[in-house]
Amino acid sequence: MRRIISELPIRFKIVLNSVVTLFLISSFIFIYYPAEQRKQTQILTQQKDHGLARMVALGAAIAWESDNYRAIIEAMSRAREDSSLLYMVLLDREGNEVAIYNPRNISLDNRHLLEKDGIVEYDNRILHAMYQPVVYGDSVYGSLLLGASMSQMYANIQRNSTTTFFISLAILLAGILMSILSSRLITNPLIDLQNAAKEISKGNYGVRVDVAASDEIGVLGRAFNDMVKDINYSIIEIEKLHQNNSLILQSAGEGIYGLDHNGLTTFANQAAADMLGYEIEEMIGKHQHDLIHYKRADESHYPREKCPIYAAFTDGAERRVCEDVFWRKDGISLYVDYVSTPIWEGNKISGAVVAFQDVTGRRNAREALEESEAKSRAILSAIPDLMFQLAADGEFISYHGHNELLYSQPEDFIGRKVSDVLPKYVADKTMDSIKTILGSGDISVFEYPLQMGDHALYFELRMVADGLDRVLAIVRDITARKEAEAEREKLIRELSSAINKVKTLSGFVPICASCKKIRDDEGYWQQVEKYIADHSDAEFSHSICPDCQHRLYSELYEDAPT
Repeated sequence: MRRIISELPIRFKIVLNSVVTLFLISSFIFIYYPAEQRKQTQILTQQKDHGLARMVALGAAIAWESDNYRAIIEAMSRAREDSSLLYMVLLDREGNEVAIYNPRNISLDNRHLLEKDGIVEYDNRILHAMYQPVVYGDSVYGSLLLGASMSQMYANIQRNSTTTFFISLAILLAGILMSILSSRLITNPLIDLQNAAKEISKGNYGVRVDVAASDEIGVLGRAFNDMVKDINYSIIEIEKLHQNNSLILQSAGEGIYGLDHNGLTTFANQAAADMLGYEIEEMIGKHQHDLIHYKRADESHYPREKCPIYAAFTDGAERRVCEDVFWRKDGISLYVDYVSTPIWEGNKISGAVVAFQDVTGRRNAREALEESEAKSRAILSAIPDLMFQLAADGEFISYHGHNELLYSQPEDFIGRKVSDVLPKYVADKTMDSIKTILGSGDISVFEYPLQMGDHALYFELRMVADGLDRVLAIVRDITARKEAEAEREKLIRELSSAINKVKTLSGFVPICASCKKIRDDEGYWQQVEKYIADHSDAEFSHSICPDCQHRLYSELYEDAPT
């Protein structure tokens, strides 16, 4: 019933409410008022009749006391003036009739009437039957039976009831008419509001309602107009915001797309579509995981429940992932960094926004860099030289090389200046070279010795600019080269000297044909060996050849085999 009533139009509810109210009021008037009138009339009639009965009984008692029967008749004669009186019977103490008044010849049964008192039905009449003792002083002379008709009273009440019915009906009809009119006054503005709301639902935000009244309906109408005004303003702001968001989305270098709580794509910007090889329309309404994130980099299946993007739907936490793989429409993998941020509507997660960057180039560059660094490390490891990076003020920044060739260990010189580590003559030469290099961009090369333990080692320092405020220094151990150069110089000197001496012996040397002595430049004859020893570095040791042995000591070799 409540549902049925709730679905009724407001106008019908107002009329129905008024009809029910007026019906209840009319019913109350029609039922209660005649009943109350009848009750009050009965009370007044009974009071009147009892007063009449007491008056007649008192007059009869006084007359009986004075034995004046004529006075009894006069007392009863006064009562006859009441037109509603039907009968009046005066009985003595034995119940015998002393006097009677019965103008309508009602069949009276005195004994039966003695038992009646009040409004009763008797002889097909509704009457007020009364029994009144005739008493004067302490003496009881008899009783008085009196009956009054209630027909006139009931006829009057009936007429009043009919009048009341028509009055109630008139009130009800007038109330219905007024409720219909008043409901129109109430509902017509509401209907206008309803029609205006329908127009707004169709997108007509210029609609307004005419407001003339200052009552609640008028307040509602003005509030509606204010609401429409605010809606128009909000729509303008929303359109501006939408345009700004669209501009931001379309101008953003990052790919951006939105998901609802089911993982369906609700929007995407052009950058996302271009990076993924789709048209925007091809992405809208599709399960984004099944579209671009369905397998890993090794092409194994990627379950949706394991996806960090969808994890944001369950715990509401933002997810940041680096170098994951999305798959383009053409099946080519795309390395991306992405952020998945949940969208909250009140206390409920309604979706997520995903922003991603194509980092394939960065990844490839890093891999190339790592490969290049690996090659560089291999090359550096194979190079026997020491390498230092120095700041413009001579501070050691970094180092690479073999520690056994270091003047001091890295922990003793990294972060310190060359003047604090190296001997002064090396530090000064290094600082001069740094200034020259950073000023001109030329390459500086110089050599220097270092006393390391019991040995003096030689090093070659080659420096080149490494940026605007740094230099790269390459130190090579050239001790072996220096030693080789020294040996070579020594050999050259010795050979030069020998050559010079050989030139001395290269001239005409007179020698004795017999004893083989040689005449020197001063004319003296000397042994060959002494002459050669004086003029060269040759040294002689004396021995004897086999021929001379046989010739000079033949006796010693006679038995020797030849």
